[in-house]
Amino acid sequence: MFYSSPGLFTSIVCLLANRYFQLTSRSRYSPHFQVSIYILHYIFAAFYACFIIRNVPEQTLALERAHQILPCLPDSIKSMRIEVINNDPIDAIKKASFFSFIVTLEITIFALLIYHKLYQSRNNTLSLSTRKMQKSFFIAICVQIIVPLTLLALPLLCFSYCSFNTIYNQSK
Repeated sequence: MFYSSPGLFTSIVCLLANRYFQLTSRSRYSPHFQVSIYILHYIFAAFYACFIIRNVPEQTLALERAHQILPCLPDSIKSMRIEVINNDPIDAIKKASFFSFIVTLEITIFALLIYHKLYQSRNNTLSLSTRKMQKSFFIAICVQIIVPLTLLALPLLCFSYCSFNTIYNQSK
């Protein structure tokens, strides 16, 4: 989950940024700003992934600690090859929350910019069918964004709730 979230968030931000830059294609600064936004966001996502990979603990000690925390695991799971990403769940939650906050801020900014641009286009000489098409396209983009974010946010919220309340045993 932590490895795939930078890619998902980056694709969502790039989708919204692309739509915004298509709406503002007449600006002469738009292509340079678009490329710089993409490059900065991909660098930010790569740094996030590097922080996760850099903090991977030594696996034998991490597995021993994980088996102490989760003593009720069946033998079939204990015999499998398991990789522990982080021993401290609070640290992982902090990193994921920070990255999610930054990306949510970017998504909100681009969504508001798109909405503002579409609202401004109501007064332009666009036809009614073009405005309807832009509105339906904006709604489709919002639905395509909400579904993956919900599917990612629900497990993250459950994980953070269980980590803060130290609920690990699912057999109780």
